[in-house]
Amino acid sequence: MNAPEILAALMRGERVKGVLPTCRLEGFGTEAYGEEAIVAAFRCQPHSLGHDATVLRAIGHLAMFDGDIAIFADLHGDQIARLWRLGPGTAQPREPEVGVPFDPDLAQVRGDLFFRHEDHPALAKGGQAVVEAIGRTIARDWKPEYGPAAYRTRALLLRAFGDLNGGAALFAVHRFGADPQRTTGFSHVAAAFSGEGKPLIVNDSTGSAAAAAMPWQPMVG
Repeated sequence: MNAPEILAALMRGERVKGVLPTCRLEGFGTEAYGEEAIVAAFRCQPHSLGHDATVLRAIGHLAMFDGDIAIFADLHGDQIARLWRLGPGTAQPREPEVGVPFDPDLAQVRGDLFFRHEDHPALAKGGQAVVEAIGRTIARDWKPEYGPAAYRTRALLLRAFGDLNGGAALFAVHRFGADPQRTTGFSHVAAAFSGEGKPLIVNDSTGSAAAAAMPWQPMVG
C-alpha cells in the first residue's frame, strides 16, 4: 500500500502495515503514540474519504482534505511517521498535563507569524509568499469558529510543501484570551492552496473544544 492508501485505511479505523513504531497522532483533542493507540483513536470515530477528497503530496509530506476534515502526515518513504487530524468530532479523554509557555519555541520573536524558509525545504520559493499570507490572515483575522476572541494571536508554521500552483500548510496557533486574566488557547489549522481561488482552511475544532472544556487552564495574571 502507498502512503495515501495507508492513511485512508487508518482513518477508517483499520490496522495496516506502514505506521512507524514511534508515530504520534495529535487529534480528537488528545494525543496517541504508536500504531495500536492511533488505530484505536480513529476506530472510535472512523471516516471514509470521499471520491472528491483533495490529496496533496511532496517528499516527506502528505495532506488530505475531505470537507471539513483534514489530516496531515510526515512520511518516511511510504511509512507514516507523524499525524495530525483536524476537524469536527468528539473529544477523546486525554492524560493530565501541564501547559507550555505561550511562546512555545522560546524564540521571543515578535509578530503574528513565525516562519523560517529554511525549515521547509519542500516549500518552493513561489509558495512561500502564499503560505506567509495564509498564516498572517489566520493570526490577524481570528474567526469565531476558531474559539474565543484573542488579545494576541501568533501562528507557527509546522509543516508546508508545494509551490505557487498549489500545496498545503499546517499551523499551530497560540493565543491569549481577551479576559482581564489572559487565559491561553491553542489550535491546529491546516490549509490547502492553489494558484486560483481562496485557500481551503480547516481548524481543529475538536481540539479547541477539548482545550476549552479542561477543568483548568494556565493563566497570565
